[in-house]
Amino acid sequence: MTEIRALFADYLKLHAAKKMDEWRDKMFLPEALCVRAAADGQVSIFPIAELARTIADEAKALDEQHEIFEDVRIEVYGHAAHYAATWTLFHNNKAIRKGRAFFSLVKKDGAWKIASLVWYRE
Repeated sequence: MTEIRALFADYLKLHAAKKMDEWRDKMFLPEALCVRAAADGQVSIFPIAELARTIADEAKALDEQHEIFEDVRIEVYGHAAHYAATWTLFHNNKAIRKGRAFFSLVKKDGAWKIASLVWYRE
C-alpha cells in the first residue's frame, strides 16, 4: 500500500505542476482507458492521451490548478489493486468540480500503473 500511496502523491504533484505528459507516462499504462460519468447520466470515454491533452489545454489559462483526494480506500490483491477517492478539483484556488474516482491498478515490471480510471463528476 505504501507504493500505491506514493504513486498517487506523485499523481497529484504532477497534476499541480501541469506536467501532463509526465503524469500520463509515469502514472498510466499507455492503453489505459478513462471513463467519466456525469450527474446527468452522460458517459464519456477517453484514451489517457486525450484526457492528459484536455487537462493540459485547460491548465494553460490558469495560474494554478490542483486536486485533492479524500476518503481514500485501497484494496490490493497480488499484482492488482483498486484505489477509490473522493476528489475536488481547484482552479486558481477555487473548487470547480468534485466527485468520486475509481482507479484500477496493475503492477507491471515492478511498478504500479493505472490501467483504468472511472470517475463520477457531480
